[in-house]
Amino acid sequence: MTKNNDNENNLELAKNYILDGKYKEAKDILNEMEDSGTGDRNYYLGIIHANDNDYKKAENYFLETLSLNKEYIGAYISLAELYNILDRKEDSKFLLEKAHQQDPNNTRIISYLVGIYTNLNDIDNSIKYTRKLLEISEEKDVSHFLITLLEKKSIDLIMIDSDEQKIEEANAYAKEMVSMDEDHPAGYKIMGLIAEKRKDYKLASDYLIKSFQRSQKDSTVLNSLTSCLLKLGDVYNAKISNEKSLEIDPENKTSLQLKKDIENLKNLK
Repeated sequence: MTKNNDNENNLELAKNYILDGKYKEAKDILNEMEDSGTGDRNYYLGIIHANDNDYKKAENYFLETLSLNKEYIGAYISLAELYNILDRKEDSKFLLEKAHQQDPNNTRIISYLVGIYTNLNDIDNSIKYTRKLLEISEEKDVSHFLITLLEKKSIDLIMIDSDEQKIEEANAYAKEMVSMDEDHPAGYKIMGLIAEKRKDYKLASDYLIKSFQRSQKDSTVLNSLTSCLLKLGDVYNAKISNEKSLEIDPENKTSLQLKKDIENLKNLK
């Protein structure tokens, strides 16, 4: 009983040393101990060696921790972080998924999953876990990141020769973006691009104007708006839209081409 108490006290002391950045002191204590079967000693030694950039030893200690305790969430996370540093992203993902299965509402794990899937360019799983994170945290930064992901997914769906089903999927994402934050430009941008693709140029213009009103920095919105206005025969407002896009990005090739198109139309009149 006394030995168990000593172990617990030493582990607590080592943990506090680690939190204070006193890794040598923590290591000295841990090296005098045997792991009691909980995995704590090996886990803390893994943390220390990871801090020393001795990744092989750190990996071994984290693996030993998990061999003693398969439910040791901290070891899953720390080993996943280590694999991410070593660019072993698939291994990192595997560990994070296992940790998530055991602790599905752990926001740290979910945040790491969002990061790893974003780095792997797996947009669908990035969206999945960002939604989950938003359910738990309801933070505005998370909401805006989800909107960014939905915008990227929507553009991917509509910028290729998509069928109507994919366009409708993108439209649903756009409506979701607007419902999440009606002051954010992304949802209106996507709805405008969809309407343009469907050749409803008046509706497209309305949505694109709403998008630009919310963020006057996106020349691609203005280029689409300019094109729609030209299709509607509104050369005057198309010229204004084009001039604004060139103010934002004077070297934009699409904007410069649209400027030539407008000049040619004016010369014809």
